[in-house]
Amino acid sequence: MSSVAQARSEKGQLQGISSNRASKGVSLIEVLISVLVLSIGILGMAGLQMSAKQTNFDALQRSTASGLVQDMVERMRANPGALSDYVADPVVPGTNCTITACGASDFAKWDRWEWKQLLSGASESNRGGLVSPVGCITEASGDATVTITWTGISDIVHLKANTCAGLSANDTSDKRVFEISVFISG
Repeated sequence: MSSVAQARSEKGQLQGISSNRASKGVSLIEVLISVLVLSIGILGMAGLQMSAKQTNFDALQRSTASGLVQDMVERMRANPGALSDYVADPVVPGTNCTITACGASDFAKWDRWEWKQLLSGASESNRGGLVSPVGCITEASGDATVTITWTGISDIVHLKANTCAGLSANDTSDKRVFEISVFISG
């Protein structure tokens, strides 16, 4: 074998040895980087899951508030002669209107008291409901506004003032507001 061929052969063997040593170290670094990237991805997915759960909870709360507001609007539409009685704060009515015939005013008081029980989660059986709800009703010449406020998970900026929630425009608060304004002809 010529000396040039022998030198090339030895050089190739030496390069093979050094590249084997280098490849073992590179594969360990590659594994560490892969574990780092994977752990960052898992943390990102956990954060996304937490955000999705919060959004889902807020949507459930808003859906519950929407149903409760619509329930009161329908009660008021069924009893238009006593609209002004729906505005008063609910007290325990003297007559149970589900088993005894009531006049329009007594029925409005019963509806308002029963609605307050629903707001407080009386029908929920430990399944949920609104957190710290407050229900407000205003009425003037047939224009009625039914509002529910409750406590959400995070703070939001309120663009509109709301007396039921005690909010001014541009307040930042964890309060949520759902409001419907309707005209009910008496």
